[in-house]
Amino acid sequence: MLRRKNFQLLFLLSALAIAARAGCAFAAEAATGRPNARKLHGTVKDALNRPAPGVELMLENSSGQVVGRATVDAKGIFAIAAPPPGLYLLIAKSPGFSVASKLVSITPNGPIAPITLAMKSLKPLTVAVSAHRRRATPNRLSETGNSAYTMSSQNISALPAGVNTTISNVLLQMPGVAQDENGQIHVRGSHADLQWRVNGVMLPLDSFSGFGQVLSSYSVRSFSLVDGALPAQYGYRDAGILDIQTKDGCANPGGHFEFYGGQRETVQPSFEYGGCKGKFSFYTTGFYLHDNIGLSSATPGATPIHDLTDQGQWFGYFSYFLNPTTRLSFTSGVSVADNQFPTYPGQIPLYKLAGVNPAAYPSTDLNENLSQRYYFGILALQGAVGVNFNYQIAYTAKYNTIQFNPDPIGDLIYQGVASQAFHSEFANSLQADATYHLGKSHTIAAGLYAGEYGETLDDTSLTFPASPDGKQTSDIPISVVDNTNGVAWLAGLYVQDHWRLTEKLSLNYGARWDQMAGFVGSANQLSPRANLVYDPIKHLTLHAGVSRYFQTPSFYAISPRSFSVFKGTTAAVPPGNPTPNPERDWYFDAGARLTDLLPGLTLGEDAYYQYAHQILDFGQFGFVPIFAPFNYRTGRIYGAETTATYQFMKSLSLGANFSYSVAQGRDVTTGQFNFTPAELEYAAGHYIYLDHQQFFTVSSWAAYNWRQWMFSASCDYGSGLRAGFANTEEVPANWQLDLGAGRSFDVAPLGKVTSRVTIINVFDRTNILREGTGIGVFVPAYGPRRAVYGSVSVPLPAF
Repeated sequence: MLRRKNFQLLFLLSALAIAARAGCAFAAEAATGRPNARKLHGTVKDALNRPAPGVELMLENSSGQVVGRATVDAKGIFAIAAPPPGLYLLIAKSPGFSVASKLVSITPNGPIAPITLAMKSLKPLTVAVSAHRRRATPNRLSETGNSAYTMSSQNISALPAGVNTTISNVLLQMPGVAQDENGQIHVRGSHADLQWRVNGVMLPLDSFSGFGQVLSSYSVRSFSLVDGALPAQYGYRDAGILDIQTKDGCANPGGHFEFYGGQRETVQPSFEYGGCKGKFSFYTTGFYLHDNIGLSSATPGATPIHDLTDQGQWFGYFSYFLNPTTRLSFTSGVSVADNQFPTYPGQIPLYKLAGVNPAAYPSTDLNENLSQRYYFGILALQGAVGVNFNYQIAYTAKYNTIQFNPDPIGDLIYQGVASQAFHSEFANSLQADATYHLGKSHTIAAGLYAGEYGETLDDTSLTFPASPDGKQTSDIPISVVDNTNGVAWLAGLYVQDHWRLTEKLSLNYGARWDQMAGFVGSANQLSPRANLVYDPIKHLTLHAGVSRYFQTPSFYAISPRSFSVFKGTTAAVPPGNPTPNPERDWYFDAGARLTDLLPGLTLGEDAYYQYAHQILDFGQFGFVPIFAPFNYRTGRIYGAETTATYQFMKSLSLGANFSYSVAQGRDVTTGQFNFTPAELEYAAGHYIYLDHQQFFTVSSWAAYNWRQWMFSASCDYGSGLRAGFANTEEVPANWQLDLGAGRSFDVAPLGKVTSRVTIINVFDRTNILREGTGIGVFVPAYGPRRAVYGSVSVPLPAF
């Protein structure tokens, strides 16, 4: 108690002394007429002692008012005009880092000593490469030994379509990413094994994969694909972590309104706006989209048949600093999409419906529709205690639905069943993470996750009575109701240590324990993880790691009642186990990075091997175009990735990625209704390629800035996904070149107005993504044909 009073007395005397000297300084200024032109200056670095550019600095007085601001430059240096003498608090904020602060004393006379601030990362640090305008960020190595390929908002803006580029197309510029129909992507040979994180918080697992995405490029400040042998903090979805750091109002004040449109009936207005006042900041963005290429076209022509879409998204991020080291934030998003389901000619009617002439109802007249809704909210508390302990606690709620509305006539005569399916999921989750810096050699991290997932499956079908051998016995349909609901639970704990063995060698090791229970059964696993990182010589970094994974299946599964309720109809479900099992993997990864061997050049190479037990895959369940999981008893995925980027001065960026991948499974143990008896027999004795398997994938890009002009190009190549009996065939190779050009204008009184022209698929290639054959694939799918788009962006004033 006595020490506390002595400290308070010392603080008071110091303040009085500074105030007295301040009076002398003000008197001197009044006498000479010269203002105080001194600067509060210094450097900001991360935990690896590297410059931390882009960090936002605020200088607060004793009453909490902001009296100065600055942004750290590319060299990690900042400067703020010195305020009147007194005691101040310098606060440093940047997404992905805990808040740093330092008490600063401004005296009336003499130089101000340089200040050094160290930023503590809330996630594994990566070897960053600075970007000016568009910098093609290389596939680099994180501090924990896994790959982390990052694109900033500037990188995305310089793609041919700019911020109107979908998240899936942004991902196609990264190594190991293969393109599929309807905006689906596959990372390192896995299907739907991706985890989304927003500002360090994991979104609840999404059970309804396969159609569209719920986040857009507008809100992205940085977007990382983290893969390889992942550390213990990541679980449940392990092929890749899609880590999005969003924009905020302090770093991005003001905003803009943009109109993007062109061929294919495309109309897409959008906005973004942010502001900052005192301890509160906000950022929000939204868009509306209408076009006629909502899902992948089922025909090769330029204009799809029955493919209109109306979509809208909104995103908001709000934060408030309770004190200099504690932030409360709320993140929320809404995604709405209504799609027509594409049709194609030449289908043959297989069933008779009373009062309907099949010849008068061609398959191009089918009117099927798919609607999706997604809502989420994240309430997070992030803070620091002292200089060594950081924490984050987050509660997340999510509600999403998918509804398929059939053609009640056409589906009956072509498929023998017309099913209206409504599936919903309401999830609540709690996530907590903490890190502690123990001396100079150890960084200890620990955390937990708990999630509740409520599933509702409401399906009502019209179908025909049938004989035991499946032949139609009446042309009068009957109604079948198949409703199911249940709750699934997830829980997990992890602990890990980043141990700096020497200046050149570090080890990241740890383990996590996960438990799954409820709707899809009960299972658990202890998963050890370890990664070594070694810097033998300048410019070269080597890494090798091994991780044990426990991948939970999608909680949506085929209802066990389907086997009985559809018995004796043309929609009868073949025998099979409807409940998927969790996948259990051993994952091995090794590679090397060469950075700045030549100025601006970065090279990388990675190789991986995954051995899986009960490997998960997805397929369309018969007559409803909603994907369902199933298992092979064993699986293997292996491949290699090569990446190269080159930056010449500040104007030219070049980059390319090459990937080779093999993904195979053997012996189907669940979801057998996706297969014919012949395919089941073949798979029982052979490793078969998974339907999303693609041997070779290449992506490349270029961006050039000249004065007020910007020119960019991107090209993607895929050797083709699988098709045919037991996926033994291959779809033809596809490739697409996109070009973009933009210019900025200074328009009074609006400010800097930017216009852009984008050409998609310059050579108008017909790229087939799916042939409509293969396991779990029933409809052909084609990539977009050539189209020209334009955009105009107008700035909005700052808040």
